[in-house]
Amino acid sequence: MTIPRFIPGASLLLVMASVIVSQTTQTIESANVWQWVIKRPLTAPNGEEYFASTLKDALVPTGLAPYLQGVLVSITPETVGVRRLLLSMETTDKADVTILLLLRGQRAKLKAEPKKGTVVRFRGVVQKFTKEPFMVTFVIDRRGSFLDFVESR
Repeated sequence: MTIPRFIPGASLLLVMASVIVSQTTQTIESANVWQWVIKRPLTAPNGEEYFASTLKDALVPTGLAPYLQGVLVSITPETVGVRRLLLSMETTDKADVTILLLLRGQRAKLKAEPKKGTVVRFRGVVQKFTKEPFMVTFVIDRRGSFLDFVESR
C-alpha cells in the first residue's frame, strides 16, 4: 500500500491504528485463553484431571496469547518475599485468580503500589486451583513469567 505524500500524517495514523488493533486483538485472545483453555475445562466434571494433566506447573499462556489480563481486586501488604494479588478475570469484583509474586532482591520491588481496578497483564506458572470457590493460582517467579500493571478502569 502506497501512502500519498500529500497526506503526511497518514502513515502515523496507520501505525497508531495497527497498535490499537493489535492491543484489542491481544485482549480478545487473552479472554479466549482464559475461557477456553482455563476456566471452562476446570469447571467441567473432569476439571481436576484436566488440571493435573494439562495445567499444573505449566507456564500459561504460551503461543495462544502473549499474556492473560485481569483487574486487580486486592493486593496484600509486602511481606518477606511474597505479594499476593487477587484478580478478577471477568467483569465482576469477585476474584478468580491469585498471583503469588515471589520477590527476590531489590530488582523485584514494585515501583509503585497498584490500586484496586488496575489492569494487570501476566504470564505465570499455574500452581493450584479450587473449584468452589473457583480460584486459579499462578506463581510469578520463574523464567518466562511476566507481570505488568497497565491502567485503571
